[in-house]
Amino acid sequence: MDQEQAWLRVGPSSQNKFILDSGQNLVGRLRVRVTGAPGHVVTFQHVEVPENGESTTRPLRHAAANDTLILSGDEIIWEPRYTIYGSQFVEVTNWPSSDDLPKSEDIVARVLHTDTERTG
Repeated sequence: MDQEQAWLRVGPSSQNKFILDSGQNLVGRLRVRVTGAPGHVVTFQHVEVPENGESTTRPLRHAAANDTLILSGDEIIWEPRYTIYGSQFVEVTNWPSSDDLPKSEDIVARVLHTDTERTG
């Protein structure tokens, strides 16, 4: 089963970066809707805990928890099929509209879970 989780906070990071906060550690993936110039590259770094306002992969050790989109000039609606992440924060780098943060429907957290009935 899956459900959509709205981002509770969007905070600035360094130039061309911002951090999305779901408010809880969750297991799932992103669904992204974006339009930008052909060849424009947007990256998503999934992290459990930011340090000093920046994403850090230290707690992930050697796990690469990144997604990279190369835009075509047309609107893209993208969601990975074979990858899930456990994280609370996502650092977005190089979003095509440098003046505006994405709308809430542009980047959605898709939480994955079982539909097992509690018995005790």
